[in-house]
Amino acid sequence: MNKYNLFTFFGLLSMVGLLSACLSKVTFEEGLVTSQNEAAIQAYIKSKNLTMTQSGAGLYYTITKAKADGRTCVSADTIRLQYVISLLDGTKVDSSTKNNPYKFVYSVASPVLFKKFISLMKEGEQATFIIGSELAGGTQAFPSQNIPANSPLRIDITYYYTSSEEADIDRYVRDTIINKLKYTLTEKVDYGIRYIRTKEGTGDYPASGKIAKVKYTGYLLNGIKFDSNYGKNTDGTEKDSLDVTIGSSSGFVTGFLQGVNRMKKGEKATIIFPSSLGYSTSGKGGIPANAPLRFDLEIIDFKDN
Repeated sequence: MNKYNLFTFFGLLSMVGLLSACLSKVTFEEGLVTSQNEAAIQAYIKSKNLTMTQSGAGLYYTITKAKADGRTCVSADTIRLQYVISLLDGTKVDSSTKNNPYKFVYSVASPVLFKKFISLMKEGEQATFIIGSELAGGTQAFPSQNIPANSPLRIDITYYYTSSEEADIDRYVRDTIINKLKYTLTEKVDYGIRYIRTKEGTGDYPASGKIAKVKYTGYLLNGIKFDSNYGKNTDGTEKDSLDVTIGSSSGFVTGFLQGVNRMKKGEKATIIFPSSLGYSTSGKGGIPANAPLRFDLEIIDFKDN
């Protein structure tokens, strides 16, 4: 199952439940399926000699490798998981890949079931979960993933790592900015902005109220470019530079403005800042919620307002 399907599969469960609840016949049939699922789960637990704890209707789990001092995730953490999803007959229907853990940001938009799973775990632990079909695909079959309708599932989480946004930025600066691009971190300034000067500017810093003519490219920390005013328009003309008022606190995200305020004419810099100085918990367009951002900036010129 690809990650888009996985997200959809686990993310639309509440919708399936709401639609089903509107029909009394379906509700009766679901109750019957739930009872059958429960019997199958109990038989499976007994046959595998598992000791499991129930956490709400249709969800059982056991911590197979404990780490009592492991970190508990909080909102905006980046979660990385290695997992295997199987039918109770042992058929594997999905898994993460060995060198590419399933990754998501812990937020209201995260896959519901994985959020539930990790709420029962600490970083570094391993666990096995068994869920009834009412928490999985319900009456919907997924033939391409070999998941029949009304199928309970087993999920084994063999690797769980959670890191704060701050730690993710530090890792990015170390691995990408310093080790790969061979730049030096110039300074870390207010509210977690990392400033990397890549070309010296000239003259004095501009006075508040001046207009900076800015060229920029914006990236997520996974390398995806989400915006740029370098290059040409579709009609072949050069894209315009961006007008940014020095000292302004509106019009652009705070991290971007603070980066521009620190630059001289002709200067180039890379700035990296946390989501609290970007699009926070809301996101925008192709920028997800809780995403730290990188901007490569160039000050072309300054002009009077």
